[in-house]
Amino acid sequence: MADDTRADLDRALRRESALAGVLRAVADADGDLDAVLFGIARNAAVLTGVETAAVFRHAGDEIRVFLDGPDRTPRVQDFTGDSTAALNQVLDSRATVVFDDHQSTTDPAQATSRRAGQDYGIRTAAYVPVPAGGPPAGLAVFKPIVEPFDPRDIETLETFATQAGNAITNAEMAHDIAARNAELAEALELQTATSEILELISENPGDLTVVLDGVLARAIALIGAEHGAVMLRHGDLVRVEATVGRSVAGAGSEFTIERGAGVIIFDEPTFFEDRTTETAHEQLAEFYRTAGIRSSAIIPMHIDGRWIGQINLNRNDVRPFNEKQAVMLR
Repeated sequence: MADDTRADLDRALRRESALAGVLRAVADADGDLDAVLFGIARNAAVLTGVETAAVFRHAGDEIRVFLDGPDRTPRVQDFTGDSTAALNQVLDSRATVVFDDHQSTTDPAQATSRRAGQDYGIRTAAYVPVPAGGPPAGLAVFKPIVEPFDPRDIETLETFATQAGNAITNAEMAHDIAARNAELAEALELQTATSEILELISENPGDLTVVLDGVLARAIALIGAEHGAVMLRHGDLVRVEATVGRSVAGAGSEFTIERGAGVIIFDEPTFFEDRTTETAHEQLAEFYRTAGIRSSAIIPMHIDGRWIGQINLNRNDVRPFNEKQAVMLR
């Protein structure tokens, strides 16, 4: 009796310790849901005294598995299974599945699970559902040896899974709030930049140089570029009207129009991940390397459908512009 009481107390302490670990993971994640899922897996391993544990959930047509193993290095694997895979069974039925020995089960309803046990060296394992908002989720713990879990250990794991579900729901809410706040911040930043440009125009009527300098400076600040230029068309020539940072050509430089050559004119917004590798001409690639141009954004300007010039924005390293920045630039 004393041994049973001691075992129950030990389970309770491990459960509270694991829950505290999950709460720390949520607090430290700063809206990073993956970090929370890895934290849950890590603490599930601590709770059950195993080396490897995982959180799994639907990700489109696949199941994404967040693994934490003996080396404490988190890994993500995508799994495509069928109705004989324990992962699918837990997510679909929301019921616990336990294997005393993964590799020796003869149940045809567990065919995929048997093969998975052989492929990954899993012997004893338990899979429990995690009640959480969003895609269905589950929690799994694995042993490389045949050492069946005590039924009370499974109960403890199920209780922990319920608490982990609350943590996932809270983390998802925090993630959504952080994403909305980021979107609001971006919208405010764009609105502020637009307002500043309109104010600049009203304060400098007819002074195109001042206006273009201001437009370029704000565009560079808005998306985190290092240097750039504004070019305008003058008949058959294109003239550099404004530059910020290290520019390949100074203000006042003129070029002949080379439509289609990828050097001057782009009719649509165009984004390069790395200009030194996205050209077949080594001489041109060397030019970009020397000029310090790696990731690049080129935004054309039109009036009544007529190309009048473009804004070139560049980064010194490979740091591609994302879609949100592209929309802001447009």
